[in-house]
Amino acid sequence: MAWIMNYTDSYGDNWPNSYWVITQCNSYPRYSETGSIIFYGYPDEARKGKRIIGQKEYVISKSDYETLVKSAIPNPLPDGVATVEDLLLAGIYYWAKNRLDVSDNNGGFTSFFDQATQV
Repeated sequence: MAWIMNYTDSYGDNWPNSYWVITQCNSYPRYSETGSIIFYGYPDEARKGKRIIGQKEYVISKSDYETLVKSAIPNPLPDGVATVEDLLLAGIYYWAKNRLDVSDNNGGFTSFFDQATQV
């Protein structure tokens, strides 16, 4: 799973088909109250893993992590789902898309991934 979206980097370069994937998921807050989830953006799908054009990090609380796990891992796994990891990653993508974490330039907030589409 990944997202494609229009993205302008800190240098002002525009990437109309930037490709965003979860690259780190240090989200199991076993001994602390928070973990982190990191997305990397690449120029497009063909160049994923070759050049990073952006990064988005989320700090995730223990309660949010527990909610993700509980919602992502039904027992038994649904038909067509290969692994628990697939379910958890899908839950993380959903969670990130629903964070109101960047200014909407109108005094409010929107999701960094608001205009992203799943690929």
